[in-house]
Amino acid sequence: MNRKLESLTETFGLHAIKADELLAVDFEGRPALDYGTLNHRLTWRELVRREPRLAELLQEARTVDDSDPHFCANAVWYGYNGYPGLKGRLCQLVGWDADTDDPVLRTPEAYDLAYDTIYDALPPCRDCGCLRLG
Repeated sequence: MNRKLESLTETFGLHAIKADELLAVDFEGRPALDYGTLNHRLTWRELVRREPRLAELLQEARTVDDSDPHFCANAVWYGYNGYPGLKGRLCQLVGWDADTDDPVLRTPEAYDLAYDTIYDALPPCRDCGCLRLG
């Protein structure tokens, strides 16, 4: 049994559940964890090779019209004030709820990398009244 998972089960009082059993649990229809899927650090290039539409989202984020003196990056990201929302489209491509059979694209690592890369490409908020996340 993985020592780290064994430690976690002991720390959180899950003595009745073995760590290897935790790995096999299917949470709300999501695939069970598979630590063999990623045996290296995931890169943006690999994500785009697996899902080319991610490059399109990144390009869209980079070319957002931020000429409004009260531009809000979060409006673009979450989809309000007339923006379609990049995050919703991102979730269709990567992460647990992605519409794909590719196990790498369905990982939290893929989601985090895509989220950070695309969100960080947006122009900064400017006098919009919100606190930009991240």
